[in-house]
Amino acid sequence: CEFLSWMEMLDTKRIPLINNTNMVRWNIQKDRQLETLRLLKLPTIPYAVSDNIKNLGSMAKQLGTTKLVIKPVVSASGNDTYMIDPLSITSEQSQNLQNIFKERKFIIQPFIDGIKNGEYALVYIGGTLSHAVIRFPGVFAEKKTAVYIPNSEIPAEIVKLADLTSQRITQCFGTCPAYARYDIVENMIMEVELAEPDLMTRNIPQELKATALKKLAVLIAKGENK
Repeated sequence: CEFLSWMEMLDTKRIPLINNTNMVRWNIQKDRQLETLRLLKLPTIPYAVSDNIKNLGSMAKQLGTTKLVIKPVVSASGNDTYMIDPLSITSEQSQNLQNIFKERKFIIQPFIDGIKNGEYALVYIGGTLSHAVIRFPGVFAEKKTAVYIPNSEIPAEIVKLADLTSQRITQCFGTCPAYARYDIVENMIMEVELAEPDLMTRNIPQELKATALKKLAVLIAKGENK
């Protein structure tokens, strides 16, 4: 795609990204991302990868669910993400999905009921927790404004998981992401966002926003991922 070609040009000209191109390439490919998180022994939502909509029934059995979420391996902002019951899907719906995912691999996951209550989105800058919100993705439930949650009120197990994820990604790539957002639901990593994440600064107190952006600006000015 054009974005990957652009990164190849940056590498050729030795123009650095604040989050390096290896991490960004990894991050935008959901199948690679989930596989790496699994190998790093981080809890993730179970998943399978397919390129055939006709396999949904067998994939549902494999994942032990009757309610599936499917999304492209490469996508953003919930584009082409669907929640499906493979037992009640109509032939017309199946054909539509086949057209949408023609020649495209997609991720299949069980729908996690806890998402209805929102997901924790923890923003890290320079490898440390900056701020957090509870997000309500509009793909599966009523679209609501994200709710700021003070760091002291985030459940300890959520912070522990986000810290561990940050540490193991840093170990894996040999460099710390300058900025990252870790989305967590029911104590599982839903997704790591470090290619083009919404850092949720519009949803946090103004003073905290200023502090977060200043810290990020310093990292960008230094050109360091430390």
